[in-house]
Amino acid sequence: LLTKHSANGPGADTYMYAQVWDGGTTSWGNLITLASWAGTADAGAQNLDGAYLSGGDFLLVFDNNDNTPLYRTWDGTTWSSAAGTLDVGGNPTWLHVAGRSGTNEAMMTTFDTGNDTNTALFDGTSWGGLTEHADPGDSPGFDQFDLAEFTWSQSDLTRGGLIYNEANDSAPNIRIFDRTGGAFGSWGGTVENISIGANVQAATVEDNPAALEYVGCFEDANADITCLESDTTPSWSSPTNGVLDTDTGPGTERSFDFVYERVGGDRGLALYSGGNGSPRQFPKYRTYDPSTNTFSTDTAMVTIGDLLEAVELIADPRSDDIMAVMGATDQDVWTVVWDGSSNVFVTTLGAALTEHGTNGTGDSDFWFDFAWNEF
Repeated sequence: LLTKHSANGPGADTYMYAQVWDGGTTSWGNLITLASWAGTADAGAQNLDGAYLSGGDFLLVFDNNDNTPLYRTWDGTTWSSAAGTLDVGGNPTWLHVAGRSGTNEAMMTTFDTGNDTNTALFDGTSWGGLTEHADPGDSPGFDQFDLAEFTWSQSDLTRGGLIYNEANDSAPNIRIFDRTGGAFGSWGGTVENISIGANVQAATVEDNPAALEYVGCFEDANADITCLESDTTPSWSSPTNGVLDTDTGPGTERSFDFVYERVGGDRGLALYSGGNGSPRQFPKYRTYDPSTNTFSTDTAMVTIGDLLEAVELIADPRSDDIMAVMGATDQDVWTVVWDGSSNVFVTTLGAALTEHGTNGTGDSDFWFDFAWNEF
């Protein structure tokens, strides 16, 4: 569990923590302070992340309020000492780590105070291949969630796709990584061949587990949510019904997400906040068919009692089920499970729509997360 805390009032400071859940004893332990600094600048920024490696270690990367993120590993018993990654040229306000399946490697993506997008590869021992992709990129709609994201392809574990944006640009970029190109891999050319109408404010990218394809979904400055599809050429195409909503509501939250069912790979799911005002109490969803590059028409769910502000979808790696986590304006959090066998949201028992309590920190914050148990 990775958490960030900022106290209120004069003289408030910022702290980052990590702790470990022991499934055997069903208890938390091994709490450590990762970093702390005076003040609360970028207090809401998600500048810590991690991923499990094939060997069983957990790789954790975090900001230390300077240009060089630090990292530590958890081997199941102890935390390693903190060490530096690489100087990314600015203090990260967004940080994402994607582990490469079947290896002890991971890709780090950062977006920093200079609005630059950088990536670097961890090869299991050291960091290398630092690459700056945008200088500067767009100022994000908010600093808690991403303008730049990388995903490895599960159908070809040597490939991956990065989405990001440049300053004052309505055309999202996609760039393909090839791990076989040199000691730390190599990047192909940048493609930005479709405009979504206004500057990108938030983004997410997902690989098709059954093919070398990627879907990127974007929220723009006009409150539109648009999804695009690309192969590894790369080149964006516009799916049928790919504009999910044209009035997701004003604000600085990421009010949408998209993932694939991970086993079959023949269906994707988009969940989002649609229609400004009271309609946003009813989350909307669409399914995606990669064989025809088509999104379904939208379907509204039952109300969550207040406006939907933040969305996260987490696919089960062992099945086609998907966990949906939603944050509302009243700081409440809700969950519901997508049944990938029946292709419906579950309506019975604990997997049905469930309210977990009004303990959130703010409308645009992602103060929740979820992980499937893989063992």
